[in-house]
Amino acid sequence: MKVLVYILLIIGFILLIKGADYFVEGASNIAFRLNVSPLLIGLTIVAFGTSAPEATVSIAGALEGSAGVVLGNVIGSNIVNITLVLGITALIAPIAVKSETVRKEIPFALLATIILMILMADVVLQNAAENILGLGDGLVILLIFTIFLYYVFEIAMKNRAEAEAEVDVDSDTGGA
Repeated sequence: MKVLVYILLIIGFILLIKGADYFVEGASNIAFRLNVSPLLIGLTIVAFGTSAPEATVSIAGALEGSAGVVLGNVIGSNIVNITLVLGITALIAPIAVKSETVRKEIPFALLATIILMILMADVVLQNAAENILGLGDGLVILLIFTIFLYYVFEIAMKNRAEAEAEVDVDSDTGGA
């Protein structure tokens, strides 16, 4: 029985890796066909796809009343993504980071983290009995997410318009 569990685990990892390959390839094709920056595709489609398992765990944890699992899952996955995944990727190949990313996306992520810390600090800020993320806090977090999605789609449309303008200029000048 124990061997079967290990075999199923290995098969699951193989399927996960192959599925991830298809997913990244599909996202890259979408970026190419829509004339959208691969970074923007990563910030939206790939982010949603890779966060789906985490969302499932968090929703199940919330339904079972396991707030620690939900919060640990969110914070832990972000730490792993930023340190382990990004670190290993940088070891394999250099990662070019545009100055716009450093100026806009990174501060936005830091701001979201600070806001989450403020929303969770009920005991310190409001002398509450315990720290609780409630309905209002959830709405604030979703509002921040909506603002970020709006920003990402605006950038995508701007990049697409610029790319189409470049194609028009190239076709008018004969590609020279």
